[in-house]
Amino acid sequence: MPRIVEAIVIEDGKDKNYTIDEALEQRGRAYRCPKCRNLVIPHRKAINGAAARFEHKKRNPDCTLSYKEFNSRMDYIFCRIKGIPYPQNKTKVDKEALSRWTDTVRKQTENLQRVRDACILKITFLLPPNKFPKDYPYGPDLDNLVKRLCDALKETIFKDAKGKDSCVIELNAIKTSVESDDKSGAIIEIFPIIV
Repeated sequence: MPRIVEAIVIEDGKDKNYTIDEALEQRGRAYRCPKCRNLVIPHRKAINGAAARFEHKKRNPDCTLSYKEFNSRMDYIFCRIKGIPYPQNKTKVDKEALSRWTDTVRKQTENLQRVRDACILKITFLLPPNKFPKDYPYGPDLDNLVKRLCDALKETIFKDAKGKDSCVIELNAIKTSVESDDKSGAIIEIFPIIV
């Protein structure tokens, strides 16, 4: 499959090309495929070694750059979960806060489409400033944040998948600081794929 490493943004009525590296630094733009002009999304290098690339937001079977092996039984899923993310069972943390985050994830994802087959999961944790204390300047452990989120998604989005959240075959997770509790949460994106 061809890998998209350059995309187009329409600025002042003209096409401007952006490399994948530029796009990863400048999120929030409407990047488009250079062939079909449909929306594409920039992805960082994956932990399994897959190179940084743009992928079509929705599969386009007529585009030679669109991934042909998308799972046709599922569409791209995007969800912004509002709340304060908490990692998996930490002793220093208020247990009610852990339950609140898990319940928040369940409630805000319960009406989303269900994943039944292999997928790619992309997570951006939006953490309030108090999650970055002086003794932990990089915030809570990313793997523990992912674990709690995925355990909650097993009861909603991944409920119908064989093996529940083991259907995730590629994972991209990042954490970043936001200004306040009301801006905190998690952004999840799920891309269907056939293995």
